[in-house]
Amino acid sequence: MKNSFQIAIAGLVILFLFLGCGSQNKNLSKGKEWVKSNKRHREERAVERFKLAIKEEPENAEAHYLLGYYDEKIPVDSRGEHMYKAYQYDAKKYLEILVFETLRDREPSVREAALDALKRIYATSDSDKKRAMKQLKKAIESKDSRDRHDAQWVLAELGRSQSGANRA
Repeated sequence: MKNSFQIAIAGLVILFLFLGCGSQNKNLSKGKEWVKSNKRHREERAVERFKLAIKEEPENAEAHYLLGYYDEKIPVDSRGEHMYKAYQYDAKKYLEILVFETLRDREPSVREAALDALKRIYATSDSDKKRAMKQLKKAIESKDSRDRHDAQWVLAELGRSQSGANRA
């Protein structure tokens, strides 16, 4: 009797551990499935799921980033704000993604949203400014001309923002 009770408890513990391990937000997972599908209105449906994922988990960095990346119906600065929130919740991962992946996108509004996020990062604090400059320097020194071009564009825009702020 005692042995069967211990076995039942051990089984329950293993079951809870198993269920807890793969607990990615279901709406985030479904949104990512929509993005990968080739169905009509896939990105719109994915965006709906990313919004639900953020409602469930407001600090989910990946959901914020993907919403900023795919939601074409909101203004660029709102998209940039979501990308910036992704950075806030996972700075190292999303700063690198912004600099080395998002700026390369063919869609101008995605690149503009990444620029907006990088401007927000740069303006946040001295430590964030240093972190951003370190990634941009890494891009400038890259062997890939696209990285160098993107970093120069961002640095020029940051300079314009700074000079405009100094005039005001």
